[in-house]
Amino acid sequence: MSFPVRSRVIRPNQLQSGTWIQIAIAHFGFCMMEPELRRPVFQLPFWMIYTHLDAGGEIGHESGRSTPLHPGQAVVFPAWQQWQVITRRELRHVYLVFDLPQLPISLVRRLFFGAQQLSETLACDIGRQMSELAYLLAEATPLPLAGSCRIQALAYRALAELLAPVPQLHALPEPVRAALDHADRHLAGDCRIPILARAAGTGVKRLNAAFTATLGVSAASFVRERRISRAAELLLTSEWDLERIASESGFPNRHYLSRVFKRRMGLPPAAYRARGRPPQ
Repeated sequence: MSFPVRSRVIRPNQLQSGTWIQIAIAHFGFCMMEPELRRPVFQLPFWMIYTHLDAGGEIGHESGRSTPLHPGQAVVFPAWQQWQVITRRELRHVYLVFDLPQLPISLVRRLFFGAQQLSETLACDIGRQMSELAYLLAEATPLPLAGSCRIQALAYRALAELLAPVPQLHALPEPVRAALDHADRHLAGDCRIPILARAAGTGVKRLNAAFTATLGVSAASFVRERRISRAAELLLTSEWDLERIASESGFPNRHYLSRVFKRRMGLPPAAYRARGRPPQ
């Protein structure tokens, strides 16, 4: 079973480390996986906090390595990494899928690879809370607000520990924050760089310089990545046709979206949707 969390009105949060971060929750779910099943649980570009309720499974990474899944402990998987859940018998799984709207994927890819281990105490605590929530919310339709808030809090706790040591993610300068906020609110609309610069109260050159210095990409590259990520989210969490998804994610039409999406993600949108649906 899977619980979509539909609200994307998630404003910035200041962590103790000084990191400015937004989290957009896509799904929270509980499922049984059959013996010998090897399948991606969720496709890129999402992050996942994953807890394994039974012994007998591991995570296979694109490098060929594997990470054992210890029952009851939460593990964080970063965006844009290929991985599979590998099981040896029927196992119970709980997963929390989310996105970080202000982080460019190119930066995440340089910083993280494979499963990210949390401290043992935090991993056990988050794993326990995720398990409790899965059973508590099993009959809840739609997802209660209290449940959404608890899920959000779990994602923040995990990311606070994971991202705190990363110096590139320290507090962003005001022009970048303002531009990110405008892009997040108007991703389906006009996000041309002069518009972002005007919203940030600066010039185009200064804005691009600030983006490159703090996030490692230009403002235009960031907007393009976010639009692809938004399209990917809608493919997995909605039943909308491709024309509407293109419009909602800021692409002029479905043909342009398909071309850009396949080049960046390696799959056309229809194949991505078919492969990446969460287990029900």
